[in-house]
Amino acid sequence: MSSILTNTSAMVALQTMKGINANLNKTQADIATGKSVASAKDNAAYWRAKEGELARTLLAMPEIKAARVHIASAPTRAFQPEAKPTASVTLTTVSGSLDEAQARAIRHLVASAVAGMTPDSVQIIDTVAGLIGGEDGQEFDAGDADDRAVAIKGNVERLLAARVGAGKA
Repeated sequence: MSSILTNTSAMVALQTMKGINANLNKTQADIATGKSVASAKDNAAYWRAKEGELARTLLAMPEIKAARVHIASAPTRAFQPEAKPTASVTLTTVSGSLDEAQARAIRHLVASAVAGMTPDSVQIIDTVAGLIGGEDGQEFDAGDADDRAVAIKGNVERLLAARVGAGKA
């Protein structure tokens, strides 16, 4: 009777070993073909590096004083529609704000650096003018930014005058 149990146990162990061997062979083949085994930490480091490189590229433009890029890349999940990556770019310019052509060029630069990203999914925030281009992707021109800056300045002066008195703001 014990030989039957030993034979059954040996068969189970043999089947388990065959399964492990098959999985090991598959993993070795994946690695040999260049497929990497990455952790979430490696993935985060990759995106941080990409954001930093894009920011440095933007800083090479003469009209950009400071730049920060954030990329949101959703992980792919089974049985769900693929989420497209998005990006936001915060810029401080040397003088004034960006014009339409500069904003469009920056959108294309960032979008082309990320697989699956379109220029429409890149939002640009200018520290002077605010959001460059609306939710619908419609661009603002520099004149609109100047008009908004004047309007904001007037509102702030009006609020301060109400608080500390006229002419003291």
